[in-house]
Amino acid sequence: MKKPKISVLMPVYNGQAYLKEALKSIFNQTFKNFELIVIDDGSTDKTPEILKKIKNKKLKIIRIKKNLGLSKALNKGIFIARGEYVARCDADDINKKNRFKKQNNFLDKNQDFVLVGSNAVAINEKGGEIGTLKMPETDKQIRWSIIIRNNILHPSVMLRAKTLKKIGGYRELFNLGAEEYDLWFRLLKKGKAYNLQEPLIKRRIDGKVYTRKYHLRVELFALLARIINFPRLFC
Repeated sequence: MKKPKISVLMPVYNGQAYLKEALKSIFNQTFKNFELIVIDDGSTDKTPEILKKIKNKKLKIIRIKKNLGLSKALNKGIFIARGEYVARCDADDINKKNRFKKQNNFLDKNQDFVLVGSNAVAINEKGGEIGTLKMPETDKQIRWSIIIRNNILHPSVMLRAKTLKKIGGYRELFNLGAEEYDLWFRLLKKGKAYNLQEPLIKRRIDGKVYTRKYHLRVELFALLARIINFPRLFC
């Protein structure tokens, strides 16, 4: 079987509402040399049924019986990924059809970069556009502002698989929040980062997800990520 250039990782937990639309945006990519690894992290809704009905050779499903959390679920996908690059996608977002092509081309041409993200269009639960999520562009801008906030959109990134695996994937200490924020710090010690200024994804903002309890937890883990990683960020 031909080795894919890109391994797409999509974790999903009870994602039946938007899953079909998210999957369609991946299968409709102009860049076709990819595999899609969906990690069903213990879903109890119709997610398993939706996935079972999809007949596409690019799709590989990892079914986890008990919900593990995002970091642990993603790590299960990372270490079976066969691609040179790993693209992150969420089960409620929409990917522009040229996303993979543009990010693949960027990493091919810039060997000292370990990740590339992008801006995003923010959409609501019904898919209506509600704004733009603009990220700092250059590696220098990212490094100087990352200590203040998470400035790379998790579901927009494409990463070098070799580097991602070398650092051990996601640190499961952060399984309950800020897992990607910690990962960015660790990857920036290995190479450069860049955010394409074109919005290559539509990022769904679901008000039901961002509860006060969840927000506080993420902020506490984000603070821990800064404390652990910042002293070595510019080394």
